[in-house]
Amino acid sequence: MCRARALARYDNRTDLPRQLQWDHPPQRSGHAAVYNEDYGVMMVYGGRGPKREEPSRDSTTFEFDVKWDFWQFSVHNCINNCSNHGFCAYGFCTCEDGYYGYDCSNTSCPGDYCYYDEYTHEQVCQHCCSAGYNHTDEDVYVDNADVRKLPCSADEPGRSQGICDGFGTCQCAPPFLGDDCSAKDCLHDCSFNGYCSVEYPVSRCVCNPTYFGEYCEKIECLNNCSYPNGVCNYTEGQCYCNYLYNPYNNEARWATSWDNPEVRWEGEDCSYATAYAAAARSAALQGANGGALALSLLAAAALITGAGRPGGGDGGDDDDDDEETEEGEEEEEEEEEEESGPNRRRKI
Repeated sequence: MCRARALARYDNRTDLPRQLQWDHPPQRSGHAAVYNEDYGVMMVYGGRGPKREEPSRDSTTFEFDVKWDFWQFSVHNCINNCSNHGFCAYGFCTCEDGYYGYDCSNTSCPGDYCYYDEYTHEQVCQHCCSAGYNHTDEDVYVDNADVRKLPCSADEPGRSQGICDGFGTCQCAPPFLGDDCSAKDCLHDCSFNGYCSVEYPVSRCVCNPTYFGEYCEKIECLNNCSYPNGVCNYTEGQCYCNYLYNPYNNEARWATSWDNPEVRWEGEDCSYATAYAAAARSAALQGANGGALALSLLAAAALITGAGRPGGGDGGDDDDDDEETEEGEEEEEEEEEEESGPNRRRKI
């Protein structure tokens, strides 16, 4: 009689396997049995055995008693009639493809591989299994055209990456996913900067615009910082512009002033350069040149002013004025000579 197919045993034992449980003869020795071939029935009775079911051990003797129960064992009857998903032989179910379990009540999952031990008639299964590629902690994306997934078998035992829930669905162990848990998930959820393209054997990240890297952890800079004008900080996505150099000496950094001894490329993408210019003139030279320029301007202004006076021009009055001016200048010169000479003469 079937008991339960739950995670916990009906008897709350934790030292025994958690599996499909049913009423059966307890462990014993020295018992008697009678088999009726016509009906395929064996009768078991008597003997001695542990007072309760115990796990198999070869180093411990358990307390035992004499058994008084009587059991009928039908060779051609199996538990739950193999759930109509298998055939019964000597009390063991041999399940049809797509089912597994003691009573063939579980639905197989993708990647399941089962076989029966020919001596114990025990069913041995490997669930959610795949072969053809051995996953490691250092897995990176590989072109799936170069890797072929194989079903698990006796020749290709493969590896199980999950468990079957008995209803046809694999419950995968992280970081594996897929129907048969054969694909490895993307690292770090693609840094939430893209989506994961599930591929066998290793998935890959498809990054959003401006992001790149194995798991979209890096940020592109604008125009790649106009390289080699600048270098991109992929963590921040910002450009760090390089220095500008003197166009006449490419080993000397360009300085525009004492306050700004070093000049860099400018702009968000390091594409702008400050225009090169000669050094400024000294203050003394600027003062001298400034005075000469002022005198030149004054002379020019005087000429323009004289040319523009009323009555100016080529008339005769101007000539007479000029002659009188010259005669007056000659008389002044003669008087100065007489006063400055060694023999001064007195005027009478």
